[in-house]
Amino acid sequence: SNNEFVQNNDQLSDITIKNCINNEKVSGLDRVGGIAGFTKPAFTLDSCENTGEVSGNQYVGGIVGGNYGTLTNSTNYATVIGNINVGGLVGLNHSAGDLSNSYNKGKVIGNKDVIGGLVGTNNSGKYVSISFL
Repeated sequence: SNNEFVQNNDQLSDITIKNCINNEKVSGLDRVGGIAGFTKPAFTLDSCENTGEVSGNQYVGGIVGGNYGTLTNSTNYATVIGNINVGGLVGLNHSAGDLSNSYNKGKVIGNKDVIGGLVGTNNSGKYVSISFL
């Protein structure tokens, strides 16, 4: 399945996924995203869309749970539910994470700490630019 491909990206580098769509509910424990649970540097998600509810414990995002890569031109329309580091687009944007020109139009529900409409935590992420709720 496509979700399995994106979740198991440990061996991938210099990869771009464009025009991807998830319409299904996604749930897990940590690093849960509508499109990818975790992205590494040199991993790009471009023009992706999520309409399926996303739920988890921590590092939960409408598009990406934990982002070290690039997320651009993407939109989340779904509800995102979690406890810690919960964001409409990205749960945790790491030091190499680049987030631009993306939108969250979904509801974000956080039960404990570090909740954001776009990003739960921007941990020295490179950029968060031209992104909207």
